Amino acid sequence: MITVPVQAYRFIVTILVGFGIAFLYDIISFAGLQGGKSSVKRFFFDLFFWIASIAFAFTVLFRSNYGEIRYYVFVGMIVGFVLYRFTLRRYVVDVLVAIKWILKRIVYMLGRCWRHIHHGIRIMTGRAHNLHGGNDSDA
Repeated sequence: MITVPVQAYRFIVTILVGFGIAFLYDIISFAGLQGGKSSVKRFFFDLFFWIASIAFAFTVLFRSNYGEIRYYVFVGMIVGFVLYRFTLRRYVVDVLVAIKWILKRIVYMLGRCWRHIHHGIRIMTGRAHNLHGGNDSDA
């Protein structure tokens, strides 16, 4: 017979699995790795994601529950998924938007630095007239 504390532990594990699956889905979707706007690509992405998620969930559950699948396992995963969606998702999306903005700024600044470095190299090598529409045949 399984004790109540062991069942509580297993239930908490299933809630965390639900949280993790929802969190991972948001990160992948936000990163643009979900296959674009094509419904066929999106379908196959979702299919692959959920098959992989089920495999992950059953692996974790097999290790934490010793292969026993009980009804509270599914309830816990659904509770974790729903709790994440209604509590943390908004904050996670805000953080992801901020990270995306920061990364865009970094890429923009690196591009500007590269243009200045490239311009300086072209001036030093005597091919600066190419920067503003000139061609190499004039040189």
